[in-house]
Amino acid sequence: MNNLIVVNIRVFNLNSFLMNSIKNNIYIERISYQENILKCKIKREDLIKINKYYKVTIVKSFSFASIIFKIKQNYLTILSIIISMFLFLFFKNIIIDINIVSSNEQLSRKLKKSLENYGIYRLSMKKDNNNLTQIKKKIEVDYKDTIEWLEIKNVGMTYLVTLEERKIIKENTRKNYCNIYATKDGIVKKIIATQGNVLVNENQYIRKGDLLISGDINLNEEIKGKTCAMGTVFGEIWYKASISIPKKYQIKNYTGKTQTNFKIDLGRNDYKIFRSKYKNYDEDTKEIISILGKKLLKTKEKEYVFQDKYYEEEEINRKIDEILANKVNLKKNQGEEILYKNILKKTEFDSTIEIEVFVTALAILSE
Repeated sequence: MNNLIVVNIRVFNLNSFLMNSIKNNIYIERISYQENILKCKIKREDLIKINKYYKVTIVKSFSFASIIFKIKQNYLTILSIIISMFLFLFFKNIIIDINIVSSNEQLSRKLKKSLENYGIYRLSMKKDNNNLTQIKKKIEVDYKDTIEWLEIKNVGMTYLVTLEERKIIKENTRKNYCNIYATKDGIVKKIIATQGNVLVNENQYIRKGDLLISGDINLNEEIKGKTCAMGTVFGEIWYKASISIPKKYQIKNYTGKTQTNFKIDLGRNDYKIFRSKYKNYDEDTKEIISILGKKLLKTKEKEYVFQDKYYEEEEINRKIDEILANKVNLKKNQGEEILYKNILKKTEFDSTIEIEVFVTALAILSE
């Protein structure tokens, strides 16, 4: 018979199965039975009858009907494979990140906005090389004054944008003639002049508005030319200030207790999978996986408790210097510093110390 197929049938009671087959006129031949599996030949049209009550696996058949039967038997697996292939092909053509290689953050932000206007942004479909070339040319025209050249490369699921900024030669804006004047009262302590005629001496008292370095070039008490005065005048200044310092501050003491947790990072927000056991803790975070900009993170939470500490006298002095420097805007990186301070009045309250202090500082007097 050409319509016979070889099948495996899971049967736990062989006698019952054979009796039911005879009762339902099901043709069976070449029977072998081992470990609850019945291997036999049946008619193709009996396949559906048997499959209603028993698990049937087709061993050998090339008919269209048996192929359909196999598909029906494994439709979930086949559907999963088809969906997986579709998703793979879809995500393969998705861009999940735009990486602009530039140290100029402002230019990077502007360039990112321009790329978005041309359809290049996160979670967009990949563009072919012709489109990328056209976009590259348009951006080079848009940024002709700031970008020398631009390259857009597709690396996996990312666009790598590299560029070279155009070097702009700045015009010499230095004035032909200028003077340097005092910006505040004080006693001159140091003069650094690279150009111009210095009109003051060290230890000389000056007032705000006094001319310190002139742009006039003198010879034998006659003005022979003019230039732009360049230099800095440092001087001693004085002021009185009132400051408030807390008596104590807090430090972190780690208890040694840790907990492993997981977080889902969705970009703007992240969500913990487990609730933390600790009230106060720091986190060490490690990325496990990243898909379409969404990340699964593993965190190690380290518990700590706050401990109150009282300022010692040396720490109070450092705190006073720090507060005073901020109060008068001392530019320490330009050589300004506190020379001397005298505490005029010190009042202690429950949580703070109120201090009145007289300060002598070295500051820039010129502009």
